[in-house]
Amino acid sequence: MYRLLKRVVISGHPGTGTTTLVDKLALLYNLKPEQKIKVGDLFRENSKEKTGHDITSYYQREITEDLSIDNMQKELLSDPNPKVVYILESRLGGFFAQEIRDNTPPIVTVLMTTDDQVRFKRVFDRDRQKNPHISFDKYCAETKLRQEKDLKQWQEAYPRMHTDPLDPANAALYDIHVDNTNLDIEQTVQAVNSRLLESGAAEKTN
Repeated sequence: MYRLLKRVVISGHPGTGTTTLVDKLALLYNLKPEQKIKVGDLFRENSKEKTGHDITSYYQREITEDLSIDNMQKELLSDPNPKVVYILESRLGGFFAQEIRDNTPPIVTVLMTTDDQVRFKRVFDRDRQKNPHISFDKYCAETKLRQEKDLKQWQEAYPRMHTDPLDPANAALYDIHVDNTNLDIEQTVQAVNSRLLESGAAEKTN
């Protein structure tokens, strides 16, 4: 058994396995529902409430709508109560944590990366039931375009963001970087858990 001791932020592009990773870690650390926070779910709930549609891509929404969720993340990360620990899955959570972590209880940031072709294939296999006629090449091109538009939207909101914070080239900005290109989900969980134990973000209880 393990116990979570610090706030953990897990970031990564779609296809890097962040959602499944968070679910697995939540079970491993026996977290309560409120300790497992997925910003993607908040975006979808917010979009559905405002538009009646499940809009998942950042650039498809009005930026003012999403800034409220960004601010919620910052408030959550800034909570001064050291007893408040959780795992936050957020593409921009690591970026936000860089600026506020010095004045808050400990935050450990994790960047998940995967070779582009591998992660595109993962998401393609997951999503093609919704669109069985799209080719893999076209899907890759559309995914790259969405990422470019997402980054443009982020940079409009946060001009200090000069490059993609989820790019492997920016891994040094995070406490932990795991490339799971050649790992299955159980190996990924083991790798991340091991690094969290080393960092003091978690502990073994027996």
